[in-house]
Amino acid sequence: MKKVKDYYYKKAKEENYSARSVYKLKEINSKKHFLKTNQKVLELGAAPGSWSEYASKVVGEKGLILGIDLKERPKQISKNAPFIQGDVFEIELSTYRKFAKTYSGVISDMAPNTTGHKNTDHLKSVGLCEKSLYLSLQLVKKGGYLLVKIFQGGEFQDFMLKMKKHYNNVSILKPNSSRKESREIFILGLNKKEEPNDNPDW
Repeated sequence: MKKVKDYYYKKAKEENYSARSVYKLKEINSKKHFLKTNQKVLELGAAPGSWSEYASKVVGEKGLILGIDLKERPKQISKNAPFIQGDVFEIELSTYRKFAKTYSGVISDMAPNTTGHKNTDHLKSVGLCEKSLYLSLQLVKKGGYLLVKIFQGGEFQDFMLKMKKHYNNVSILKPNSSRKESREIFILGLNKKEEPNDNPDW
């Protein structure tokens, strides 16, 4: 087991988080301060639940962290962190709007089931990021944000251009808790340019 995994794995256990991935979100938020009290946030790739555990505390009792994942989440986190097990490509917009008419942001830790073929995994990752971006255009209010995880590769710059089309401030981040050999990085878009639109200009 790698030292970095050892450290963050043990830290997550000690601090009672479901997974070590929580430290990626904590580090990014400590730098960019996008998660705030009373926000309503859509979280994609929300199992086993460490991001929701952290984010639900940040937004507080009057906030909302709606989690979505194909996998089952082993435990209920809190009243302000409901969870839907389902496919993000199949869930209707009306389902998200039952919880909030609009959202402050979308955060996504989604990743494809990897094949070991770098280009295939990259393209699948971009597809998940594009779905996250599209949902943000439909659900996130003007001035809101989008955070996605992406595997680096040939389509990365094209996706960055799409982010910049819809968000005024776009940053690339590699948290310390991400393994150095990992191809994953995070893209954060702040200050969304448009109001929500069911059929956005893609």
